Amino acid sequence: MLLVSCTALATGTPEPTETLSVRQTAERLTSNDIANLIGQGALEPVCEELSNPVHGATFKCSAQASDNRVVFLSGKVEIDGRISLVTTNVVLASDLPEIEKVAVVYVNQRLQGNYPPNTLTCGESSIILNTQKVIACSFIEPGSGDIFDAEVRIDDLANKKVTVRIAGQPRA
Repeated sequence: MLLVSCTALATGTPEPTETLSVRQTAERLTSNDIANLIGQGALEPVCEELSNPVHGATFKCSAQASDNRVVFLSGKVEIDGRISLVTTNVVLASDLPEIEKVAVVYVNQRLQGNYPPNTLTCGESSIILNTQKVIACSFIEPGSGDIFDAEVRIDDLANKKVTVRIAGQPRA
């Protein structure tokens, strides 16, 4: 079967003369395009092989990063034979500002405050979420400038639903 590849995060196409299985295509996309997009170093992928790679067939992949964190992916065979891959535990750097905005809305609702969007920052690099789906962030108290440790738990990555916990005392 000749498969052309794509991903929800990046695209890649095998050479026209290459014949790759779904597993091989997904692993190549993960180790090349997705690893580059995440920007956290090399990924060593392992994907399920499909015995019947028909339109709509789904499969799972995982990829170990050099620091032993694991990226989880969900794959699907598309109608035209392409492979789509979506990470299930990665927040891209480009998505962090939106997560931060949602987190500030959560804080404002819980504390009945009016904190501006820039009071919470979670860095500038893509994040491979831990099993608890918690990101270490900083909350800056606008009046005093004090910086508090904050944890943002991603309750629903697709819908950007979060829970925020801010430390009771500022950093020393």
